[in-house]
Amino acid sequence: MVAIRVEDGAAKVVAIEHVCIGGIIEQASKRTFVLRHADHDGFHATGSGKSHIVVIIGKGYQIGKGHTFWARQLNAEFGNEPLFTNAGTSVIIGFKMESSTRNDSKGETGTPCMLNQDGGKLELFAGLLYTLGSKAEHRPIIPAFTNEKGTVAISYRNNGIPATWYDKVLGIGEGASTGIIGIDRIKGPGQALLSDKR
Repeated sequence: MVAIRVEDGAAKVVAIEHVCIGGIIEQASKRTFVLRHADHDGFHATGSGKSHIVVIIGKGYQIGKGHTFWARQLNAEFGNEPLFTNAGTSVIIGFKMESSTRNDSKGETGTPCMLNQDGGKLELFAGLLYTLGSKAEHRPIIPAFTNEKGTVAISYRNNGIPATWYDKVLGIGEGASTGIIGIDRIKGPGQALLSDKR
């Protein structure tokens, strides 16, 4: 359910801060939208404007084609859908995610962190992948990050019990032809800068 929808209007900038929003925010305008110190149930950027997000906890983000998104200290958690889906131009400085614990009997795969698609440009610096659970069977079976089509540059580290860390760090391409960069190619808890362009 969309609780707040930003539409075109006279003011060049719309800003909201210090709120807990019980629904989705839709940025459907050409304007700049600023959200600071808040909590929400989802963020959908469907307009061609810009969004600036600072110190936010919330559900998944969907950044559409033509949108420019900038964030500092973003926190998104849980589910089987990507926490951040990008088809626009996005720069994130400081991103913490928590993966749902994998449960094969319930068909829960763990949480995909980010999906880049449709020619999106995504840069993530200082990401933290926090995987929940206590043993290897809780480890997500999907990639943490996937670049279907576009450009990504990602720096991150892991947190949680090492047995629960993502085996598959970066998925490259779409569908059955997806290549994988696995954790075995990255030494330590994530001192790598991953990049891919396709």
